[in-house]
Amino acid sequence: SGLVGIGGGALTVPFLSRMRLPVRQAIAISSLGSFVIGCSSVVMFILNGWLSGRESGALGLIKVPAWLGISVASVLFAP
Repeated sequence: SGLVGIGGGALTVPFLSRMRLPVRQAIAISSLGSFVIGCSSVVMFILNGWLSGRESGALGLIKVPAWLGISVASVLFAP
């Protein structure tokens, strides 16, 4: 999920809806799960990069300029 960025939401919302949870709550729970998965993925990419020693000029396996560009574009164009 960390590599493709879906965080399991494509499966969580339909499952929770089928369990008779209101759709708004299902989306909220799925969003929280996606946030937790995303944060843990970032931590693991950083730790794996530091432990392997392969990348230089990056925060672990995360290239900071690319991360900043994607983050800014996501915030600007999400609405």
